[in-house]
Amino acid sequence: VAGDAVADPLEELLAGLAVNGEEVVHADAGDDDVAGGDAGDVEVPVTPEGAALAADAALLDAYASRDFDRVIALAEAAADGSLGVQAWLLWVRALANQGCLEDAMQVATRAAQRHGPNAELLFLDAVLLLQGGRAADAALLARRALYLDRRMIVAHMALADAEQRTGNVDAAQRSLRNAAVLLAELAPDAYVPASDGETAGRLAELVRVRLRLLNENTRANT
Repeated sequence: VAGDAVADPLEELLAGLAVNGEEVVHADAGDDDVAGGDAGDVEVPVTPEGAALAADAALLDAYASRDFDRVIALAEAAADGSLGVQAWLLWVRALANQGCLEDAMQVATRAAQRHGPNAELLFLDAVLLLQGGRAADAALLARRALYLDRRMIVAHMALADAEQRTGNVDAAQRSLRNAAVLLAELAPDAYVPASDGETAGRLAELVRVRLRLLNENTRANT
């Protein structure tokens, strides 16, 4: 709509796939005393769980600085077994931010094979399919994400976009209303998970704009 200063809500979400700014706290090995010697002299065995946590933290550090090339390099250098689900998610997001949509979808598939169904992975896959123009497939994956997490706000919004693109405007409006209900339960300054650091207040406004535009288009076509 000419003169409307608010960007399309789904364009906002689909344009960037960043994490929501979670802070990583690093433990200092020198903070804890080890009986009988210096903590730095103690050889601590690395468990698979510890390796996964270390890989997740390293990738999150790189992602927080928007160093997508480093995220990809770290992920590719690590053995699949040492990557936790968070690291896989960052790998997918980094590839998507670099415009490597096919590679991102392949990594998302590998992540699902290793870690099983995951709502955020399915959401990211849906976003990638939308960017690739495959709205019907995107709607299917968004619904699968919502099957795992009915309260995943961004999945409701992605589903709305997919439904609108496939011509199901009534369903798109319903999905946006579902997102609006969930957003109303959050404080306006609360961060919405998997939304690239958007706040509930910001997304609520974007949902209102999208609903208004859909309603206006529906009236104009009747």
